[in-house]
Amino acid sequence: MQQITKNQLRSLFYRLRRKALWLTIAIFVLSANWAANVIQDSVKLFLESKVEISYVGTAYVIFFFAMSYLLYKSIFNPFPRTRFLNDIEKPEKRSHLIIFLSKLENTETFTDGIPPWLSLTGKFKEDFKTLVELKTTPPCRSWKWEMPLRAIEYHVGKLQEIIIVCSKESILQYNWFLKILNKYHDVSGLNVYTLVNRDNKPFLTKDYDVDRDLGWNFLKFDEMSKALNYLIKELFKNGIREEDIMIDFTGGLAVTSVVAAAMTFNRKIKAQYVKTTPEWEAVSYDIVFESSKIGDFDFTA
Repeated sequence: MQQITKNQLRSLFYRLRRKALWLTIAIFVLSANWAANVIQDSVKLFLESKVEISYVGTAYVIFFFAMSYLLYKSIFNPFPRTRFLNDIEKPEKRSHLIIFLSKLENTETFTDGIPPWLSLTGKFKEDFKTLVELKTTPPCRSWKWEMPLRAIEYHVGKLQEIIIVCSKESILQYNWFLKILNKYHDVSGLNVYTLVNRDNKPFLTKDYDVDRDLGWNFLKFDEMSKALNYLIKELFKNGIREEDIMIDFTGGLAVTSVVAAAMTFNRKIKAQYVKTTPEWEAVSYDIVFESSKIGDFDFTA
């Protein structure tokens, strides 16, 4: 007999949770029918001057009003909604990190994505110290891929999987980034995937062909939303919990930042940004969308 894994149980839980609202509505409709029959019979008996208490019928009516209140709180809430941005410095580390990879410019003299004036040791702390010195000492040179490396390093210790989303330009440099990651012992053994645009459909893969058409247009909101929604659903199918996912938008553009933030709406998924100024800390963002008066019934995920 095949044993059910913990991840499979989580996956089943999330699928059932996503169906919760529709199940609630279905039960509400059934209970409305039961309650209507009980009330109709009670009115008939009252008009006939007969007094008869049915405990089962009373339970039906109470159950109907309970379901009505539940729906009222979940989707028919009349109070205005509020949105606020919750930002957390030094957020909890997460096991699954999604990053946007931007294109390196002026790479004619680069070797596998590394400029000639930079030598990487394969140790995050030492390399970050070198990069800070290069940025703050004339002629003040910076390397764009420092920030995605910082985003990854922050989660070392808990990190299990990295998913890289490339633009149409940066996907041609994707293999460079993989080679750089493999220099760092702390992350060299982790699973690394890329989310590609295959025939205008998102596809998560370890295998890839370097092709501009497989990259994403970081300026198209709808395209990026479709890609991220697909990715989140794929992670859920594999039993990955919301609280295990972090989306880093440091290496993206304005549109990808908005999409990353949108993925946190009333979810435990968080969006992360690594500060580009000292102390180069990671900050987590969570946009909360809820009632200003009473709590919402949670149908997220």
